[in-house]
Amino acid sequence: MSGRAMWRWLPVVTLMTAISGGVAFGVSTVLPKTYRSETLLIVGGLLSGPGPSYNDLLTSQSLSTLYAQLATTRPIMQGAIDRLDLDVTALELTSRVSAEATQGPFVGLAVEDESAERAAAIANSLAQELIAASPTLTARQEGAEDLIASDLQATEDQIAFVDGEIDALTASSDRDAADQARLERMQDRLASLLAGRATLLSLSGPSTANILTVAEEAVPAPSPVAPRPLLNTAAGAAAGFAMSTGIAYLFRERRPDQSLRSESAIG
Repeated sequence: MSGRAMWRWLPVVTLMTAISGGVAFGVSTVLPKTYRSETLLIVGGLLSGPGPSYNDLLTSQSLSTLYAQLATTRPIMQGAIDRLDLDVTALELTSRVSAEATQGPFVGLAVEDESAERAAAIANSLAQELIAASPTLTARQEGAEDLIASDLQATEDQIAFVDGEIDALTASSDRDAADQARLERMQDRLASLLAGRATLLSLSGPSTANILTVAEEAVPAPSPVAPRPLLNTAAGAAAGFAMSTGIAYLFRERRPDQSLRSESAIG
């Protein structure tokens, strides 16, 4: 398109761009606002344990995927509806909820609603329903964990003592038959203690691998995620500009053909 033709179509392009942007802005301002609120849960006792193993991490990561799938099931939805006395069905609520297993042993729950406060309340209620559906440590289990930890510490102390005895007997240059017999007993005792420690370690921790706790509660969002008037206005204006320039280009391309046909008819 030549510069002269472009200037001739400039008012039309400007008008259509302004109209499209204005319509997009107007529609955006009257559409209901949507707020998004998120809560984060952690699977397992990795943060509370003294030294989580690699297997603990893998177990928690696998379970986080299962919990993310469980979070959007009907029983969890219905539990949150009953807890908050919501006037929606489980299917309707599910369409506004998303759950995913994020990097590591975490589960993220996100809720979209026309009310920022209600979105946060639903997200936190869903988290509580998911926790209620997961295994929890009973008082008996907690007592057993404390007992295992106490036995483990006592075993570590005995291992340290026996290690010292073995080092002293091994370093002795004038070790007699009695010392040799004691050394062998200490070595047998050390092997037994090490086996006992391995058993205690295998019992401590796995019971918490399936525990679900809230890492971060949902809070009301300060601003909506939709609609976005500025973004929609820019998109509408861009669409109007593209449409008007396209129309101008098509009309410009058709004019030479019409001139040629006119000249042919005269000839």
